Amino acid sequence: MDWKKAKTLMIYVFIFIDLFLLSFIYIRNKDRVDNFDIDPILENHDIKIDAEIPKSITTDILELNYKVFTDDEIMYKFFDSPLVKSTPESSTFKEGDKSLILLNNKQIIYVDKPEKTDTKIETQEDAVDFALEFLKERGLDFNLKVQRISEADGKLYTVEFEEVEPESGLFLEDAFAIVYLNENGITGLKYQAFSGINKLDGKISIRDPKRKLLKIIRDPLAKGRTIVDVSVNYYFNPSNLPSVENIDKITSGLANLALRVTLDNGAIIQID
Repeated sequence: MDWKKAKTLMIYVFIFIDLFLLSFIYIRNKDRVDNFDIDPILENHDIKIDAEIPKSITTDILELNYKVFTDDEIMYKFFDSPLVKSTPESSTFKEGDKSLILLNNKQIIYVDKPEKTDTKIETQEDAVDFALEFLKERGLDFNLKVQRISEADGKLYTVEFEEVEPESGLFLEDAFAIVYLNENGITGLKYQAFSGINKLDGKISIRDPKRKLLKIIRDPLAKGRTIVDVSVNYYFNPSNLPSVENIDKITSGLANLALRVTLDNGAIIQID
């Protein structure tokens, strides 16, 4: 082998070694950065953590469309012949002990005083079954998952559902059904849902969940609390949309991925 070829070969060998060393140093430094201990950092800001932090995630971009109701739909689902008063922002329905407010055609606030029946709601399981049946009869039960059940004195129950994206199973924040019950039946409902979930081209990611979680130190709600759960959900925040005069009128938009942080007092903080 002549000297010129040997020199060229040595140059290639040195380049390969340099690239290998650089990649090794990068991986080692990245591992140090990614595996930092978050607990003492949070504790320095009077926040404790007792939860697993999810791994990085990449998933579909979603366009979400709120379920929009007409006055006729509300009357069909909840009433026989109610009195109705409407304004551009809301419609109010009243029939006997039942009343309902429809806000911006998308959020339902329903109140009732159920009569005594032979069927009694005596357990939390009964409450969930009764709530699901109530929603199903009105066509409001799609893609719902029980998030929380609570019981108060006097057999008063609250069943909280949230909507999930069917394929990923991720919660769709700001889509919910909160059902209030006593032993006789439904006493109230707060409801808002996405009826259209469209996948768009491209992907969105949370690449460093642990570092993103550090943003919580700026949130006063977290001070003095313990983080009991950290997960990922789709987060639709109309206030993030540019040039929107009235965010309550928004009926569609894109969803971001966000960390969903649950505190020991039940509060949920979204970090997008």
